[in-house]
Amino acid sequence: MIDASISRETIAPNTNSRQALQFLEITLAMPVQVDLQGLDELLESRFRIPLEPCRRFREGTHAQVLAANVLWRGMVLAKNLLQAAGIPVFETGCIAAAMPLNDVSRWNFRIGVVHIAHIDPECWRIACGQSVSVIVELLTKGLRESTLETLLANVHQRIVGVLRGRVITGKSTLAVLREAYHADIPFLHLGAGVYQLGWGSQSRRVDRSSVEGDSAIGTRLTQNKAWTAQVLRDAGLPAPHHVVASDTDAAVRAGEHIGWPVVVKPIDADRGEGVSVDINDVSALRSAFELAQKASRSRLVLVERQVAGVCHRLFIAGGRLLYAVKRLPKLVIGDGVQSVAELVRAANHERSQRPPWLRDEAWPDDHEALETLHKVGCNWDSVPQASQRLALRAIESTAAGGYDENVSEHIHPDNLSAAVRATVLFGLEVAGVDMISTDISRSWVETGAIINEVNYAPLLGGGEISRAHLGEYLRRIMGNSRARIPVEVFVGADDALALAKTRWRTLTKDGIHCHLSNGHDVYNAHGEVFSLATQGLQAHCLALLLDRQVDALVLVVQDDFLLDAPLPVDRVSAVTVAADAERHQEFNGRLLPLLSYLNTSVAHLS
Repeated sequence: MIDASISRETIAPNTNSRQALQFLEITLAMPVQVDLQGLDELLESRFRIPLEPCRRFREGTHAQVLAANVLWRGMVLAKNLLQAAGIPVFETGCIAAAMPLNDVSRWNFRIGVVHIAHIDPECWRIACGQSVSVIVELLTKGLRESTLETLLANVHQRIVGVLRGRVITGKSTLAVLREAYHADIPFLHLGAGVYQLGWGSQSRRVDRSSVEGDSAIGTRLTQNKAWTAQVLRDAGLPAPHHVVASDTDAAVRAGEHIGWPVVVKPIDADRGEGVSVDINDVSALRSAFELAQKASRSRLVLVERQVAGVCHRLFIAGGRLLYAVKRLPKLVIGDGVQSVAELVRAANHERSQRPPWLRDEAWPDDHEALETLHKVGCNWDSVPQASQRLALRAIESTAAGGYDENVSEHIHPDNLSAAVRATVLFGLEVAGVDMISTDISRSWVETGAIINEVNYAPLLGGGEISRAHLGEYLRRIMGNSRARIPVEVFVGADDALALAKTRWRTLTKDGIHCHLSNGHDVYNAHGEVFSLATQGLQAHCLALLLDRQVDALVLVVQDDFLLDAPLPVDRVSAVTVAADAERHQEFNGRLLPLLSYLNTSVAHLS
């Protein structure tokens, strides 16, 4: 086990990174043999981690450069494992210092890794310490394939699994934040997996794919399928016909009243859990009821008239269709040569070559899959024609997986209108509307299609089709927002404060809601003292970035505290150094490092 500890100086000026850094002390015991090329090939092929060059210690002793390169690969692995746990770490960080201990076989490093507010700092100690241990083990043992699979399973369980247990996140969150990072949209973690995209008046807040404008009342209604259907029916939209059952006898009576076949599902579960379709008799209904009741938080079950067709997900954002997919069950696609059994084995083999945290659901080869094949006259020995699809499950679900087909260009206007109306009906800006239809290109009026569910915070970025629309999703939820507000910095003593106040008055006269802070006092756009319960320039800056009424910030730096507690921004708009800065004693001789940090922040703007 590698020794890793978080140093007291947790946050530091970030001159080469857009994400803030915290520092860790880590001790590395070097293996006797180091094959970096072989290690890189293994990381890329089995961990699916591309090589990132180590930019530090390119010059130095051979032992120092080698140790830094080993450590760097551990840091790259740690970044990827933190992402696998849903933590938005998009930069590897830096190696700040290296010191040999006794001899060149043991090194003490000081490393900078990304800091995300309100996430347990222990996550970084676990990720970095254990990731470096994994790298050393790979170099030391030269692992065979069977042993490597065991190591990957341990990494998944002991690192990724432990990290996931320490954070609150959603499946869409990382994908949305990664897209925001690449779009140069800053984000701040508010806690509980909720993030703010952008600053001040140019910001929006997201929780997974949902946004702050989504109605709490509408969200509550959509979490119960019976309530959802009732509201849809009252609004004149096509909804399922069902009966709520609390026990088996009630379910049987409902099935006999509605007529076979029926669908049986929990009233309040999602992801397809506990859902049974094609229920045609009392015996099957009793079994389906037990399955559904186990998955229901309220122990209530819906017995629903089965509607012909396939589920289609219409993802609505900003009152318009973002994309639509036909949600098919887990399936194999024929090549005209291989049998179904061979296709399943090949698919599962390819899946096994990915690390466990990047694997989707396995292709089933069980009795349920065989029964599904029998319904279309096939079995494991059948050889499907080229491009022929054979389902291995009756429906798509999170537990069993599925196959999405892009149908965005084929939605009938009536179906799209119904989906948008349903989204507005529940007061949602973002929703996943599930419509069961035999042909989504024909009107629901003609086909008898229904809106099966309206989903709050629908999964976004989980599949290739969905990921392709992340950029457009961000453009819609951000609207005309620029994401950033101007942040101008003035450095010095009394002269800096005077210059800052002049600039602040100019901006406010132009109708810009600009706030000014020198770390002690804050003034709003009306020239009034703006009271905050926090002290210090960093804390004031953060508080004002979270204020949706703030259009611009003017900050006055009158001491060197920013070198220990930097601003919570990745860049500033401008830096002005007042004439009295060099003789100001509060900078404690650290004016040049301070200006270097601030000027680098300005350089990022270009």
